[in-house]
Amino acid sequence: PWATLQHAADTMGPGDRVLVTDGRYAGATASTSGQPGAAIVFQALGSAVIVNQPSSSGDHMRVQAASYLVVAGFRFENLVQRAISVGGAAVTQPIQGVVLRNNVVADAPGSGISLSHTVGARIEGNTIEQCGSAGLVVTGAATQDTVIRDNRLRNNGSEGLFVDGDLAAGGDGIAGSLFVERNIIS
Repeated sequence: PWATLQHAADTMGPGDRVLVTDGRYAGATASTSGQPGAAIVFQALGSAVIVNQPSSSGDHMRVQAASYLVVAGFRFENLVQRAISVGGAAVTQPIQGVVLRNNVVADAPGSGISLSHTVGARIEGNTIEQCGSAGLVVTGAATQDTVIRDNRLRNNGSEGLFVDGDLAAGGDGIAGSLFVERNIIS
């Protein structure tokens, strides 16, 4: 067993699973991609797997230009920036196949979860509440084929869900083929 999420992020490769037991952890920046059908999975095993310190990026979990990655079942506390940030990709080489599922985010000073330039992302079953700006932000002209389903977005500052194509980033400026269903935004 490893003591840190960062060590796991630095070590894992396509098809590997990081199974995290109850406890408090510092965040991580993941920059290694999985492959289609062989994602790198960060899975919380208990109900008290808490990420309560940021990674070196300032985000608690940063997916830096890495595709086919899963983050599931974590609770994010003591946020400095965002709980989960998926970004760092160009319009011409978007991040693909990221899954964010059943995470709990509360009290982020900015947005709770943010994705930029992603294709085929799945954001499902997350609870995001009391964030300073939007609970969930999906931006980027390359953003396509993204599913936003069964999330609970409550008491967030400016918006529960913010989607922006971002013409300034290049491409056609359109985030398209988004499938949004059964979310509770209050």
